[in-house]
Order: sequence, then structure tokens, then C-alpha cells
Amino acid sequence: MGKRCAVAGCSNSTKTGHSVHLFPKVERQRVLWIRFVKLTRVDFSEPSKNSAICSAHFSDECYEVDRIKFKELFGLSTSKRLLPNSVPSIYPKRSADVLNEGFIAEPKKKLRTSAALQKRERVKILQELLYNPPNEETKNPPELIPTVPMLIDDENANPSLEPSADQESPVHVCNKSVPSLVSPEQDTPVCSNSVPSPVSPESDKPIYSINASKGCNSDSQETTHSKEIEKVNVTNSQKTADSQTATVSTQRRFRSARIQVHPKTKEKCTQADFQPRYRSMAIQCDLIPTPHQPQPADNTTERVQQHANDIEHIIPDDPVISDDPEDLPYEPSLSDSSDSGGSDDSHNELETGLQEKKYIVSEDQLMDLFKICRKCCGCAIATISQIVGTLIKVEVKCELCSDSYVWHSQSFFGSVPTGNLAVSSAILFSGALPTKVLRFMNFMNIATISNQTFFNHQRHFLYPAVVRFWKHQQTQHVARYRDGRESLVIGGDGRADTPGHSAKYGSYSMVDLNQGVVIDVQLVQSNEVKSSNAMEKEGLIRALKWIDDNNLSVKTLVTDQHLQIVKYVREKEPHIKHYFDVWHVAKGLKKKMVKLSKETDCAKVGEWIKSITNHIYWVAASTPAGDGEEMVSKWLSVANHVQNIHTGHSDTFPSCKHRRLVGRDRKKKWLKPGSKACVKLEELLTATRLKTSVRKLSPIHQTSDVEAFHSTINHFAPKMIGFSFHGMNCRLLLAALHFNENSGRPQAMTEDGVARYNILFPKYKSGGYITREKKINQSFRYINTLMKSVGKIVEGTNMRQSPKVPMQAPRPLCAEYIHPLKTDAILEMQSRFRKPEM
Repeated sequence: MGKRCAVAGCSNSTKTGHSVHLFPKVERQRVLWIRFVKLTRVDFSEPSKNSAICSAHFSDECYEVDRIKFKELFGLSTSKRLLPNSVPSIYPKRSADVLNEGFIAEPKKKLRTSAALQKRERVKILQELLYNPPNEETKNPPELIPTVPMLIDDENANPSLEPSADQESPVHVCNKSVPSLVSPEQDTPVCSNSVPSPVSPESDKPIYSINASKGCNSDSQETTHSKEIEKVNVTNSQKTADSQTATVSTQRRFRSARIQVHPKTKEKCTQADFQPRYRSMAIQCDLIPTPHQPQPADNTTERVQQHANDIEHIIPDDPVISDDPEDLPYEPSLSDSSDSGGSDDSHNELETGLQEKKYIVSEDQLMDLFKICRKCCGCAIATISQIVGTLIKVEVKCELCSDSYVWHSQSFFGSVPTGNLAVSSAILFSGALPTKVLRFMNFMNIATISNQTFFNHQRHFLYPAVVRFWKHQQTQHVARYRDGRESLVIGGDGRADTPGHSAKYGSYSMVDLNQGVVIDVQLVQSNEVKSSNAMEKEGLIRALKWIDDNNLSVKTLVTDQHLQIVKYVREKEPHIKHYFDVWHVAKGLKKKMVKLSKETDCAKVGEWIKSITNHIYWVAASTPAGDGEEMVSKWLSVANHVQNIHTGHSDTFPSCKHRRLVGRDRKKKWLKPGSKACVKLEELLTATRLKTSVRKLSPIHQTSDVEAFHSTINHFAPKMIGFSFHGMNCRLLLAALHFNENSGRPQAMTEDGVARYNILFPKYKSGGYITREKKINQSFRYINTLMKSVGKIVEGTNMRQSPKVPMQAPRPLCAEYIHPLKTDAILEMQSRFRKPEM
């Protein structure tokens, strides 16, 4: 079925030689098309899928003229194609009376008989078609308003909207079509939001000034149309040869439903502003809205904000400082926006390239954007001439006008594409493994960087940025304790990079137990000490030296039972109060009791393992002063307790603190004195080394924060992967930055303000469960500062020069061995299953 024009009085179709255009799907442009048809048809509400407007209602500026001439040159079909955002502006050329008669004709559908309903329908139609009624501001405008000539019946009138020579104010081009009213006295159209203005000498037609702030704002129309509709009655009081004047009558009255709108008011397709808010080369719209981030309910928001304030108070989230005295301190503003205009700073360009949104686009869809010449809209040939990691270079040349240009998919910072640097930064700062991430992207056939490019970026840019930011945070924490009013209570522990005794690296972590933040991490390579077992002691020595170099005083040190560390602190650091972590002591004792319970006639010991383990925690917690002799007396009482002896333990601790156990309180059987199980358990509980450990149990602070930090390290540096010295150190510092920002997170709350918990079933519980507080989500604010640190370092770094690493790496483990020639090694290679050469 052929499509006909929907404009009243027009029956053009493809059979009459006209091009027919369906209504657009873009909502804003579609509304303008509907309004154009409504000015000729009062019964037109919503277009159907076959509704269209013919080419007779569009100006020549709305069509691709160059493309039509090009097709005519080669004898091709010259079907007209509209430019994007085109709007119809030409009405049928008939007199106003004929148009008004056709416009005010009764609709074909039967009207409702109720007078009230008919009145509401009339008001609704008026609200849809008319602009704001004149108010006090339009009656008495405070300043001169630009004027627009209104075209009337004269078909020979100049349709241009340019101002006349005598007109002082510039012409205001309205983005919407301006309806006009025809008074019953004459056929002169008047804009509903206009005031009289002198006429142009060239045109014998009156000119009316339009209030741009009201007549062109469709949003204000909807709010003001709820009031009663006022109609303007314009009469010409007199006409002279030199001038004309128009009298505006603001008499309020109720008119009939016959809308007296002159449909000949013209507008050009260029008057519609459909330009997107954000513009970039080849991308002309924002298709993906910013996702809505749900806000925590009730007091969870306050708890999150309080946590952020605590983190800033402990370790402020300031930009990094430089180790080089010649380099000025890098202090960018954290509140700067990445898309602030008017700046040519290359650092801001890098921040935009690193932090702006990026999308995955297939090659075919991307190349479709270059098939049309941007200058003449002719056919263009585009080829991908170069691929550098995530960067692609496209060369475009037009076949018609020979215009050519080169397009890059991302910006540069010096010679480094920002997308390549963003990939390397994201891999390292998230703790991911470059081999797996890049392999994943290769499996998806996404253009990406190589492993060597990542390591180059890590060596030149990323590792120095992490070290500089970490040292800045250390400086902030040192300033808190440098005045000497408060002493440090630190917990320390070592960590090997691999399980067993074949570790290559050993790291030692120092945690401020009062604040719950990491203050120092030392990395030791095994060839720097005698053996792998000595790396933990060397790490402690370096950490204590760093504390001494920064003029800090350590009051308490909590560690595990490492013998080398115990001796070193006792002999070299006698002023430090050294305690043992209760969990490490209880864990070692539990292993021995489990082994004892598996022996013959000792199964009853297994029933007492949990009680004895809990007892050692009670010994430390019930002695806040840390008196070693009192803790030993409390501990030795358990050897009598398991034999049902509850008094006469010692002078310091004469009797048990529990109530009398009768009935169901006695869940376990007492051990018989003199039995094998009782004798061996008593020997285990009263061992000299165990009593020494109990004497030094920490009564208040434990190393649980240190163990939690080591769990965080496993996410950034898994033990199954081997890293370089600088790569390992970088990942340790990243884990410390992440831990310091999220260690003190508050507990999450429900919408009703109830604290949230998780129930877990760990393996060591053998079917038992534990209840743990559910924390709020992690934050990653330190990543933004690291990205800015990378930008500062990229500015002054040359990739062709040797990188300035923050610390010197030790010699490789294989440096002490003799390296043979590869050809000799191949010849000497032997195998029991090697096939003999023929």
C-alpha cells in the first residue's frame, strides 16, 4: 500500500514523483513533526507506522544536495534522503481562509454529547497548540527583545529570517515552530507571545518581537497552560506609507474550539538544535547512561562517611611526594574534574585518557562511521593503517572531494597511548596477573598490549608511582608519633613468597595495632642472608631501623615465637616490651594435643582440646597488666583441673574461678590420675618452653591485623606465581595501600538499622560454624591518586632511557653460578629416554 502525506490538503505520494519520509524515531524530532501536522489537522494525535510527510514540505537545506548531484551525474536514482535532525517547514500554498476552513473543520470522529467534556477537549487542544499567554512581563518587557518577521498571506513575501537594514536588534531564530492567531476582524497572523514592533521598510508586513525566554521554551509552556487561555486580538488602527502599528488587546474571553492558527509560519530545518551534550570524534551521542549507584540506607551512610573521615585522619589521602630533591612536590587537586574545559595542560589530558569511559566496539561497526565523507557526505574509503596495542590509526580519503584525514582511537601522552597505559595501570593496581588478563583479551580478539609493554610501563611509570605514594603515606603516619607523646604498639610477622623452605623472597610487615594500619613493609631476597630461615629476622631488623631513623619510639612489640627474633629483641632492643601473640601459641599447642589424642589409650585427651585452648586465651585476657608469673600460675592450674582438682594450685592462683560443676555442667570425663593420657598431657602442659611462651602472652593486642594483611597480600601476589624483585615489592605496597583504606570498615546495617552478620562453616571447625560481622563494601579511593601519580611521572620520563627505580634490586640468585654457553649445554644434554640418532 502506498504512503501518502499526512499534512492536511496534501495528497502527494511516490506516484506523484515526491519522496515520502516516515516519522523519525528520535523523540524530540518526532514531536516537532507531529506539531507541524497538527497545525493543519486538529484530529491528528499520534502517527501510525505508515504515517509520512512528503518532500514538498521540506526545504532544500534538509537534503543531501551533493549526493543527489553525484547520482545525477552518473544517471543513478535520485531519491531524496533527509539529513539528520531535519524538520518540515513548508506548508501548502493556499490562502489563509482556505487553510483555516480546512483546519477548523469538524473531525470525522463523533464528538461526545456532554458539554463539559467538549469544553475540556477544547482546552486540551489549546494547551497543546498555543504558546504561553501574554503576562505582565510580555506586556511590559524590561528590555529590547529581538524581533522575528512573521510571514502572512502574501506568497511573494521574503521568507528569510534575516533582519532588515533598519532593524537595530538581531533576529532571534526560534527552535520551535511559532503558531500564529488570526483575528476574526482580519487575516493578519500574530504570535501569541509577541509585542508590537516597527515594520521593516523593505517589507510591507508588520514585524513582531518574540520573547525568547518564554515563547521558545516548551517546558515553561506546560506549566503555564494550566491557567486560563488568553487570546490576543490584534487590530490595525491605521496604516501610513512609512509605518504600521499593531494594537494588542489582552481582553480575557472564552473562545470557541475553532483554533485560529495560521499554518503558514515557516521554520528551517537548521533551527532545531539536536547536538549532543558530549561530543567527540566519530561519537555523536551518549548511548549509555550513568548507572545509578544505590545509597546505603539509614545510618549506614553515616557509618561509611565516618569510616572515610577516620581513614583521612589516620593516613590522609593526599597526593604523593617526590624522593628527588630536584623534583617539585606533586600536589594535584583531588577535586579537579577530568572534563573541565579551557585547559591545555597535558596532565589533565592524561587523566582524561586514563579515567574516561571506554567501550568495546567491533571493527565492522567502527569502520561504518568512516564510510561517509565528513566534508561533502560522499563515499569515503577508510583503512586501518596501524595498530599499537589498544590504539588503532585509521586513514580516511573521500572519492568525491579527495578530502583525507587520519583518526586515532585514543589520545597520546608524549609517545605513549593513554589506552595502553590505562590497561597496564588497571592490571597492576587491581592485583591481576598480566599473562592471564592479556590472554583473556587475546581470546576475545581484542587489540591489546604485549607482556613486554606491560613490564616496561611497570618499570618506568607504575612502580615509581606506587613507591612515591607509599612513602608519602608513611610520612603522614610518622608525623603522628614524632612528637614523642604517644609510643607505638606494633605487631610484626614474616611471610614467604612460596610454601616450604625454598622461598625466594621474605617480607616482614609492621602494623600499628592501635590504628590497624600498615606502617612499613620490608622485602628481603634469600641471597641477602645466610638461608631462607634468616629472612624474617633480617626483615625485622630493617623495619626497626626504619622506625629508629624516623625518631619513633616503640613501646610494645607483638610477634610470634620465632627464636631468632626473640633473641635479637632480648639482646639488641631491651627497651622494647616483647609479647607473643596468643593465637600462635594456642595453634602450636593444639597441634601437639591432636597428635597426642591419636596415640593408644589417649583418646580422652581429644575431648579436652577445645577447653584447654580456650583456657590459654582466658589466661591472657584475665591478666591485663601482663604479669608473667600470674599467667603461668593460671596456666598450670589446668593440669589439676582435668583431674577434677580445683583448689591448691599455687599461692598466686590458689583455686579455679569457675562455679561448682554438677550434673550437666560436667560434659567431659575427668582424666584418671596416673593414667597414660593424664601423664602425657601433664608433661605437655608443663613443658618449660610452653611456660616461657605463656609468661610472654600479649594481654591486649594481638597480631590478627597482621594476619589479615597477609591474606590481602595473597590477592595481589599469589604464592604460586614468581615475580621480579621490583614487581614483588610493588605488589606488597599496593596491598598495604588497599589494607590501610579498608581495614577499619564499619559493620553493615539493614534498612531497619539492624547489624548484619554472616554465618560461615570453615574447614577447621569440622562441621561447626562461626558468626562474623558483615562489613560495608570496600573502597578504592587510592586508585585515583595513583593514576595522577602515574601522570606526573610520565611527564618527566623518557621510555628510551634507563628507568630510575626507587630502590636497587639485589643480585639474581643465579648470579653466583657459572653460566655455560648455550651451544655447549645443548650438546651435553642427556636423557635416559632419548632416542639414538640415526
